[in-house]
Parts: sequence; structure tokens; C-alpha cells
Amino acid sequence: MGLVSHLKEGLVDLLFPGPSTCPICGQDLYKGRDVPCPPCRRRVQRVVAPFCPRCGKPLTLGEYCPHCGGRGLPFLQARAAGLYQGVLRRAIHLFKFKGAMDLLPYLEQLLLDCLEKYPLPGVDVLIPVPLHAGRERERGFNQAALLAAGLGRHLQLPVDYRSLIRRWNTPPTSGLSRQERVETLWDAFSCRGRRLRGRHVLLIDDILTTGSTAAGCSTALLKGGAAGVYVLTVATVPAPAPWP
Repeated sequence: MGLVSHLKEGLVDLLFPGPSTCPICGQDLYKGRDVPCPPCRRRVQRVVAPFCPRCGKPLTLGEYCPHCGGRGLPFLQARAAGLYQGVLRRAIHLFKFKGAMDLLPYLEQLLLDCLEKYPLPGVDVLIPVPLHAGRERERGFNQAALLAAGLGRHLQLPVDYRSLIRRWNTPPTSGLSRQERVETLWDAFSCRGRRLRGRHVLLIDDILTTGSTAAGCSTALLKGGAAGVYVLTVATVPAPAPWP
């Protein structure tokens, strides 16, 4: 390898010190290549129309949503960038539970792509789904807050980290039934202050499973004076089922 090549490689290492392998599949990466690798990105299944205009779940037959059934929801509309399976599920797990921050730019880009293709009108402020203070200290970060921060910079919209709070440290809801999630999250969120009065909020989270968390947050935000709430998540769980 010539001197010029060595210098170029050293410069790339300095400017782009990222991982040498894809955290999803373990494939070697060229220096400076974003993660996940291109083959993994191609395996992510994006949510595309038709999907429910309210809860954002993909639709396969007609316009009736088997998940929310067209029933009233506290949020106006929900959007999700992709389906919570395969590569995207693995990426979210690595980011959320292993602190794989090199995946954050890709997850942010998924949210931006989703909003570009399926805009949500009139959003004034972004709010991440909050973690309880104890849970956030234990994990070291709030994944929804990191996603909201990056999205806010790209959209040039403010991010409000103070108005929506989680009142108590609810147990993890993964693996719970829809009814169990509703009962666990009932009245778990609260909105403080008057900063949101008359404003349209975009609620940010990593996953929409049953919608119970989004519904609980939205109810609190509306009680706090928000004019309306939209929901945007990186992924949605594809399995349809009726709301309780």
C-alpha cells in the first residue's frame, strides 16, 4: 500500500472511528460506512400505504383496521417507519438495551423518511415518551429523548422534555396482553405546566405495540391543554388484534 493510501486510511480512521463490522449481521464494513450495512438496510420492511390513518398499523384488506377498529383514540394519527421484526427489531434492541449509539443516526433517518413520505400537519413541538427517573438512571439514557433530539434538529422544531412526566416507575410491559398494558399504564403519565396550551404535539417513541403507552401519554397531554397529539415511532408491531 502506498503512502497516499496509508494517509487516506489514517484520515478516514480519524474522522470516522465507527465500528468495523455491522452490529446486526457481523459483516465487515468499509471504514466510514454507516451502520447497519446496506444488505441489512434492504431487509428492513418499511410501513407503506395502505395503513390505518389513526393507529398507523398496516392494512391488508379494505379500509377497516382490525387493530383499533376505527374506535376513538386520544391521539389524532400515528405513523411508524417500519415493522418491528427482523433487522429493525434487532437494531432497536441493540440501541435501547445495549447502548449501540452508532445505530441512532439510522433510526433518526427512518423517522425523517417516514415524515417526508407521510407528513403530519401542523406540528408545533416534539415530546419524547418519558422514562421514570429511576429507569433512566439505570439505563443511562432515554431512547425516545435521543430520537426526539435528532429529529427536532432536522425539522427545526423545539423538543419539550419537561411537560410530560411518568408519575411512577411502571414495570416493563413487553410480554403483557393488551388489557394488562392498559391497566399497567392507566394514569401513569401527567402533564405539568401550561407550555403546551393550544399546541399540536408530536409524541416520539421507539415502538408502538398496542398503543397503550401512546394513548396514556396523549390523554395526559390533552388534559394539559395540547390542541392535539400525533404519534411517530420507529417501528410498529405488525400483528393485528382488536382494542379492548
